[in-house]
Amino acid sequence: MLCLTSGTYYFRVSSSAAGVYQAKVTAYDSTQYGLTIAKPLAGDSLIMGQADTIKWSSQISVGGNVDIYLGNSSGVVQTIVANTANNGSYRWTVPAGVTAGSDYYIRIITRANSRIYGVSGVFTIKAN
Repeated sequence: MLCLTSGTYYFRVSSSAAGVYQAKVTAYDSTQYGLTIAKPLAGDSLIMGQADTIKWSSQISVGGNVDIYLGNSSGVVQTIVANTANNGSYRWTVPAGVTAGSDYYIRIITRANSRIYGVSGVFTIKAN
């Protein structure tokens, strides 16, 4: 849930089982805790058909999974992987079907909160 204004908020926990429940609410500014993409870096050159590793980190532990996209100046080119572990790296083979160019970037979005994301610097994809 995203709280856009200050105030009192409530949440409901429903279950068919009796017992003791605990809840923890952590507040943070998602604009300050985005993902940092360490690889590929701005200016890197990747080769179609070759494997490379996408690497990222976060200032806070978001957990859960992420979606990773390949984009360029026209927008999202393809989903690299959806719903993969948010563990800081993903081994990826640069697809042979993309157009060679120097305006590519990686976008990684957490599934736990779509406002926590990271975008790499612009890199080049070259034909093999």
